[in-house]
Amino acid sequence: MPRICLLVGAAGSLSLTEAVTAARPIADPVLVLDRGELAASPALAEVARSLATTVAVDMSDLAAVCECVAASGAEAVAAFVDAYCPVVDEVNARLFGRVAVPGRWRKDVQRELLVRHGVSRITNSPVRTAEELDRAIARHGLPVVVKPVSGVASRDVWLLRHPAELAAVPLDGDSVFVVEPYIRGPRRARGPHRADYLSAELFVTSAGTDGFLTDRPPLAAPCRETGIIGPSTLDAAAQAAVLAKARAAHQALGLGSGAFHIEIKLTDAEPEVIEVNGRLGGYVSRLVRLGTGADLASVAIAAALDRPVLDRPVLDRPAPFRPQWRRHVAALFLQAPMDAVLVAAAPGRREIRRLPGVLAVDHITAAGTPLDWRAGTGAAAVKVWLAGDDDDELRVAMASCARWLADAFDFRDARGRRARDDDWLAGLAKAGLAKGCGG
Repeated sequence: MPRICLLVGAAGSLSLTEAVTAARPIADPVLVLDRGELAASPALAEVARSLATTVAVDMSDLAAVCECVAASGAEAVAAFVDAYCPVVDEVNARLFGRVAVPGRWRKDVQRELLVRHGVSRITNSPVRTAEELDRAIARHGLPVVVKPVSGVASRDVWLLRHPAELAAVPLDGDSVFVVEPYIRGPRRARGPHRADYLSAELFVTSAGTDGFLTDRPPLAAPCRETGIIGPSTLDAAAQAAVLAKARAAHQALGLGSGAFHIEIKLTDAEPEVIEVNGRLGGYVSRLVRLGTGADLASVAIAAALDRPVLDRPVLDRPAPFRPQWRRHVAALFLQAPMDAVLVAAAPGRREIRRLPGVLAVDHITAAGTPLDWRAGTGAAAVKVWLAGDDDDELRVAMASCARWLADAFDFRDARGRRARDDDWLAGLAKAGLAKGCGG
């Protein structure tokens, strides 16, 4: 059985348990974790060592990581944490002879590569200071999106529409952000509970490329993710175009075998790449498991080993490749309003579980917790999993659940007043007027 090193952590697109469980039937897993993270979390260290052979290493020391992977005898390496994707590149280059493209996980370098290969028409500008931001605005015009050059999970992402908003971006001269034009979606909206951007999951081996799409609920202001939905309801021709764009992005970045998560915006012209991630998408494995019963994590690990997915039929494989959805599933993240600074009151897990369509509750932010919208997805007030027999049933469940949660949580602004995001709620509430509610 081949051996694979899995670069994991407390937070990632697969948990330690999920990664090891998925790997066991097809490979001998070795868990590689950051020494500092293990020292700070004895519980994490205990769990890791109970699951598989575990190696502690300083992830910032690339030579040390390569040395431990070589010593393990592994023939492949995979990461499920964004920060470790450049580490995988370095290991693959030094140990396994793959061509490395320096900086391709930085958003400025990635966009340059996509433009150079004709995959994207969007350019961006790295900025560190207010003066550089002014010059970038003069180049690109408003509106623009400003985000950290190596940011993740919607953290510190700004949508600037007016000149007066520029001063709010925390430019300190050291931290690097990128500024790029806001990509406008199609004039014809898809539906109230499905945004105009979506994600492609690609599984690439030397035998070929498979993939499928997942949809997203509308963003919370300014650009915060609010969940994931499966299956995608995009029509077959549009899905084919999005997957073709995702494959072109993979090739433009010089990527090889493995699992990749590619975010794409729909437009009136053609799909536009938002970003490419060198790991399985967050929450996607659980979404597929709840909606199909299939083990997507094993597919990701098989791809990292450059083993065709057919070697282990974890998914039914019509042509083209698609998971076989038995029901529609969504993870819904309630984001606090941008002006909220405190959770004054929160509902209980048991109450939320009683709501129609709710499968599970992952996280509830406790009363008394301070808030900062810039923390992005990680600061969601609650994360709830829902299901429906069809799309109508799911969207009604999402809308009613979101409204109930917004009423049950008491968010307060800096002046102690109750804060709400009724614009986002109103968008989801339109789902309740669909035929599933008799509207």
